[in-house]
Amino acid sequence: MRVVARETEHSPVPTTSFDKLSHDVLLMIFEQFPYDECLKLATLSRRLRAVLLPVIYRRLGWAPGLVDFPPRRILPFTRVFTLAGHNIRSFTSAQHATIASQFRDAFPIMKSLHTFILGGNVADGLWSELLDAFAVLSNPIDLIVHAPWQPDDDEEEPIKLEPRTTTLPLRRFSFTVPFIFDVLDREMARRLPDVLKLEIQNIRVILAASVPTMAQVEIPGELISALDGPVWTSLTELYLNGLWPTFDGAEGKFPDVGPSLEHTSSTPLGVVAWTSSIESSDAAKDPSVPTEGPPPSPAISKAENEPNPVHVPELPDTFTSTSKVMESSSTPSLTTTANPPENASHQPPSTSSTKASLILSILERMPNLRLLNMMLVFQKADGPESELPICRPDRSPSLPFLQRLTQFQATCLPNDDRIIDFLPPSLELLSLRRYPLSLEDGMRRVWVTPETLLNLLKRAELPNLTTLRFWYLIGSKEELEHEKPLLDLLPKLFPLVQHLEFSRKWDHFSPMLEGCQWDPMPIVCDFFSRFKHLKSILFDASLPERYGWPPESYPSSDFRQMVGRLHGMAGEIVNAAPWVKSIGMYRAFGSDEDLYWEVWDVVSAPEGKVALDRPPPPIVDSIFYP
Repeated sequence: MRVVARETEHSPVPTTSFDKLSHDVLLMIFEQFPYDECLKLATLSRRLRAVLLPVIYRRLGWAPGLVDFPPRRILPFTRVFTLAGHNIRSFTSAQHATIASQFRDAFPIMKSLHTFILGGNVADGLWSELLDAFAVLSNPIDLIVHAPWQPDDDEEEPIKLEPRTTTLPLRRFSFTVPFIFDVLDREMARRLPDVLKLEIQNIRVILAASVPTMAQVEIPGELISALDGPVWTSLTELYLNGLWPTFDGAEGKFPDVGPSLEHTSSTPLGVVAWTSSIESSDAAKDPSVPTEGPPPSPAISKAENEPNPVHVPELPDTFTSTSKVMESSSTPSLTTTANPPENASHQPPSTSSTKASLILSILERMPNLRLLNMMLVFQKADGPESELPICRPDRSPSLPFLQRLTQFQATCLPNDDRIIDFLPPSLELLSLRRYPLSLEDGMRRVWVTPETLLNLLKRAELPNLTTLRFWYLIGSKEELEHEKPLLDLLPKLFPLVQHLEFSRKWDHFSPMLEGCQWDPMPIVCDFFSRFKHLKSILFDASLPERYGWPPESYPSSDFRQMVGRLHGMAGEIVNAAPWVKSIGMYRAFGSDEDLYWEVWDVVSAPEGKVALDRPPPPIVDSIFYP
C-alpha cells in the first residue's frame, strides 16, 4: 500500500504595490502622519503631492499685514482658516473692506471649510463687512472669535454691528474672552457697562442672523442676554464661562459698576485688561499685558467642533469660614412629574425672582438643548443680591422644560435654586463640581455644605443618571451632622451611577470643628459600596498636610509620601467596592487641573481581593515622576 499526502492548494494572496493604491486609501494612511512628515513626502513625487494637498493645506493662517491672501488653488482643501492681526495696529476702513472682499470671493470655493478663527490680535474685533461675507458660504461653519471689540486707540469708537438682513450659515459661535482683568487691582473684574452693552449687542446680532443653523454657543456668562429673544430650535449645546450675569431689572439692564476705564489689549488667557481713568492721566498701561490674544485652541485639530477649554491659572483658595457665603460648586434641566413649589401658584413673583427669570426664560426657549455647561463664578465685590437662583420656589419653568437635556454642569448655584427639581428623567450627567479648583484673585464661589447640597438634590428625579460630580465643605459640627443624611440619600436617588467624582473638603483650620475627626475612610468606603454599578471613582480626601497649599510643582519626597498615603486609601476604597474598574485620588500636581488626579486601574489580587495596578511611587528626590 502506498500513502500519498496531498497538500491543499492555496491561491496566492493578492498584493497591491504602493503606487497602485487609490488616492482615498493613500489619504487615509497619510492623515495619520505628523505634519512635517507629510511635507517631506510631498516633495518626492507629483502624485504624492496631489494626494497630500488636503493634508498640508487643511489648516491655513493669514496675516494681512505680512503676506498676500492664500492662492485660490489651495483653498478648496482648507478646513480651518485663521485670520491674524500681526503687524497691523489698527485696521482702516479700506483695509476692512478689502479683506472682506477677498473672503467674499474665496468662500464659494472653500467647500471643505469647517472652522473660521478670528485671532486674538485682530485689532477692534469682528467687523460688519467680514460678517456679511459669511453669507456666501455654501455650508454652515464654526465661528471662533478670540478678539474683543475694543479699539487700541481710546479716541476711536468701538465696532458696533447692526442687525443683518441676510441669514448667516453658522453652526457654532464661540467668543473666548470669559474674564476681564483689572491691571490696577491685579484681579478679575466685571465688564464695564458700556463694554457689556456693546458685546451683548454684537453677539446678539451674530446669533440672531444664524438661528436656523446655530447648534452650539460658547460665550461668557455675563453676556447671556445676547440669547434673549429667539426660540433656539437648532441649539443643542450651550457653554457659559466666566462670571455669573448680573441684572438691574427684568429686561436685562446692567448695573452701574463704577467709573469708566481705559482698555488695553487682551492677554493670552482670554482675559481683557483694564486701567482706570480715575487715576492720573499719565498712568502708563501695564507693560506685562501682551498685545496678542489666545491662539487657536489645540483642541480644534483633534475635534474642530469642540468648545475651547477655559483654563484658569492656579492660585490657592482664600477661605473665609462663613458657612453659606461664597467659594465653588455646579448644575441645570425637566421632569413632568417634578414636585411643584409649595404655594408657588398663588404667590406673585418677587423682585429678585423677576431679575433672575431672564435666564430661566432664555432656557425655556431652547427645546432641543442636550448639553448645558455653566462653569461660572462670582466676582468678589458681588453682593448677596447677585446670588439669584435661576429657578425660585415662586417661579416654575414652563413645561416641557429642557426635555432633551442629557448633560447638565453648573457651578456656584445659589443654595435656594430649584432648577434641579425640573431636570428631565433622561439626564445622564449631573455635575456640581468645585470649579475652578483654585480661585484666581477677584473670584469667589458659593460655599456648598452637606445641608445646602441636600436641599439642591433631594427632590431630583433622575433615575437614568450615570455620571455624578459634586463637592461640599465641612466647616462646623452642624455641617458634619448633615453629611450622613446626604450620603445615605444619594445612592437611593441615583442608583445607576457608573462614574462618580466626590470632593469632601474639610476646613482643617476651623475652630468650630475642634474635637471632630477628619478621617473620611469609614464614611466613603460605605458610601461608594452602595453604588452597585460603579465603574470609576475620583475622590478628593482633603488631606490635612496639603490644606491651603498651592499645587505641587516638584515631585519631592514629601509629595511622593503623600501619594503613597493616597495609594493606601484608594486600595481600601476599591476593596469596599471591588467591582470598580479605576480610581483617582486628588493630589494637585503641575499646572493642568485635568491632571490633578493620580489614577490607578483596579486588578485582581489573591484571596478574592482587588488591588491597584501599580505600587506607590518610590520615595526619592527626583525631577522625574513617578
